[in-house]
Amino acid sequence: MRIPTFPTTLWSEIDRARESAPGALGTLLERYREPVQRYLVGQGLQPADAEDLAQEVFHRIHHKDLIKKADQSKGRFRWLLLAITKNMLREHRRLWGAEKRGGAASVRSLDAAVDAADLASAPPEDEEFDRAWVASLLDRAIRAAREEERGKGTRYVDLLQRKTVDGWTYERIAREHGLSLSDVKNHLHRGRKAISRHLWQLIEGYASSLEEYDAEVRLVTRYLKKAESSP
Repeated sequence: MRIPTFPTTLWSEIDRARESAPGALGTLLERYREPVQRYLVGQGLQPADAEDLAQEVFHRIHHKDLIKKADQSKGRFRWLLLAITKNMLREHRRLWGAEKRGGAASVRSLDAAVDAADLASAPPEDEEFDRAWVASLLDRAIRAAREEERGKGTRYVDLLQRKTVDGWTYERIAREHGLSLSDVKNHLHRGRKAISRHLWQLIEGYASSLEEYDAEVRLVTRYLKKAESSP
């Protein structure tokens, strides 16, 4: 694994967003949209509802100018995002329940949920959110590896999917694709290396120091090992 560098850190992007640099806030929040939606689906929302609420979370962050309250000394930016998302989800459920009972829902109540987020002590750990975070990073790494392969004409990632997702044996992959067993194993190894390289690069883009980077790598590695060991 190469030694990471941090020429442009996440917090420098946040600083640009604080200063209202053109497009900075939208670019920053777009990086977090997918894991937030995954988390909300994991909390029981339908995909369409999760997408709507995620958009509402980012809208409120922008509308309430909460980006200016992000503080590196208080932990990762996504912890702040998680605190806001949890409050919004809690209020969404309350309003949805009120609507089912015939009561009136209030947009102001969603604003209050954002205001009530404990910005000074955003939760440092949430297993469901961390799992959504890692899954989102892995999906992006796979997409990047596929795009890279498209230009090279290779198919390592596709073969890796056959093995890890579809459950094909080495023998079946070899038979279906006209490869030797040795070639199959080499291709799968190269697919893993390509995805890993993109994954570590993505993590580097969210870190502002070697300490943060190492912590994120440990988190991602722990969840990937857990996924591999599950039946």
